[in-house]
Amino acid sequence: GLKPEHFTSYEIGSRVNRERLNAGLAVFFTDIGDMISRTPTGQIIDGDFEVIKRNGTSGYLYGVELDARYQLSDHLSAFGHFAWNEGKADTFPTSSSASSEEYVSRLLPASGQLGLRLDATERLWIELSAYAAARQDRLNTRDRSDTQRIPPGGTPGYVLLNIRSGFRVSDKLLLTAGIENITDEQYRAHGSGQNEPGINFVLGASLQF
Repeated sequence: GLKPEHFTSYEIGSRVNRERLNAGLAVFFTDIGDMISRTPTGQIIDGDFEVIKRNGTSGYLYGVELDARYQLSDHLSAFGHFAWNEGKADTFPTSSSASSEEYVSRLLPASGQLGLRLDATERLWIELSAYAAARQDRLNTRDRSDTQRIPPGGTPGYVLLNIRSGFRVSDKLLLTAGIENITDEQYRAHGSGQNEPGINFVLGASLQF
């Protein structure tokens, strides 16, 4: 007898396009209704509290996203982006039928990227960037108990350094190479349940026809 959950999102944003600057800002709010949640019935079966899945709880999410690129010179540009969100929803963290407002599960931590790109020639470019994610300790009861995916106390923050380069052999063929996570940082994306690779070497080719 479950019905679909309902998400209604509102967003407002703006962009600036100038000779050297290209930037955008967006703010959003999402209203969550009829969310399916684990709900205690109040009955005990074989010593365990009975729970069911049902519609009826609600919540919300809001956040901001920002991106920008600035042309420092004819051959050098700086770029970056940033994202942050917040949200809470009704949950049933105990065997009680009374709900409690907690953080939405697996909220994205504040994260962003900064980088420099050098267009050395019309065919060759080099890009150096740093990606960072803050510690995420805004957890609900389910997150705190899921220690297989989320370390106790929350997912640690991290900073990744990357370098990439590309060479356009022709109008149809592009060769790329990169080194990801140069400092061999140990990290995991929040809620993923697995540690990501250490230092990583990537070679690629793109052929258009």
